[in-house]
Amino acid sequence: MLEKIKTSIPRSVYEILVNDAKDFNILHKDNSINFNSFLNMLINNYYLSFSNSLEALNKELLKALKDLKEEFRLDVLKKIHKIYSEDSDFDSKKQESIVISFKPTKLTLRACLYIENVLKQNESLASYYRRMLISYTKKIKNEREKIIFKDNYNLLVKSINEKVKACLVLTSQVKYNPASIFTIAANKDEFYNYILLEANNNTYTIRLSNINEVILLNDKAEFNKDSLTIFNKQIKYGLQYPVSKKEDNPVVVKLTKKGIKLFNNLYLYRPIPDKIEEDIYTFNAPYAQILQYFKRFGDDALIISPACLTNTMANFYYFANKTYKKLRTKEKIEE
Repeated sequence: MLEKIKTSIPRSVYEILVNDAKDFNILHKDNSINFNSFLNMLINNYYLSFSNSLEALNKELLKALKDLKEEFRLDVLKKIHKIYSEDSDFDSKKQESIVISFKPTKLTLRACLYIENVLKQNESLASYYRRMLISYTKKIKNEREKIIFKDNYNLLVKSINEKVKACLVLTSQVKYNPASIFTIAANKDEFYNYILLEANNNTYTIRLSNINEVILLNDKAEFNKDSLTIFNKQIKYGLQYPVSKKEDNPVVVKLTKKGIKLFNNLYLYRPIPDKIEEDIYTFNAPYAQILQYFKRFGDDALIISPACLTNTMANFYYFANKTYKKLRTKEKIEE
């Protein structure tokens, strides 16, 4: 078994890694971050891709240097690699560096040995790992999630492409068996990947990081008409918002002048209006999205229909107001 591997990375890179481990639920039983496990998953699933990108870069550089004599060409190539590795060190020196270490597990033993004996060229082992980790953190979050859960992601894609059912076991031990996978894609803000699936005539929306195991089955995937309608609605408005089969009524919202300004300025989670008539906005977006978005508006947005959302929002503000009243009463007593 290999000894602990150490490297130094910029604090900004360290913070992204820690946040990913937390957001992707790589945790101990006590819910603390399992950073060693996370780094092992990252390296095992990314080292070949990172190596291939370096090899592709080498080929491009050799093409650019083709007019040089071979002995000069290889020498220049070595110097360029040295500059790349020193540039990685320079990034670490420009800001506070964090020294991290991880213990290779059975999962990454082969990968670490391969890196040490084959891939690492003209630089230290610490520098190679540093460049790999920096490269990982430069990708958008949903791409990083695909790396960490590469095996499950590839099986889900295969299930979709080959139109076969799958058995999904979640980290919570909930099982969907059999399940027909409709799609796997990132939400609009590109944070996470969501799987839309049908199982037992119901639709489900699951985060990629919440899936523990994927087993492909031989049965052909199939979807009923209602499920297809729901999935297409989610894709249009936001994959992260589960849609109930009962959500068949449009949502009508009345905005004040301030509410209209807020709607034009608040982009995050904003639903797409299907119709605007002065201060009346009509949506066919998922109910969960409507509630999440308009809770920030207070009395500058009034949900007129459907009644279920009107009641939900009214209860939200009622209990919030009740809690604030208790707090204000307590503050007056203490004064």
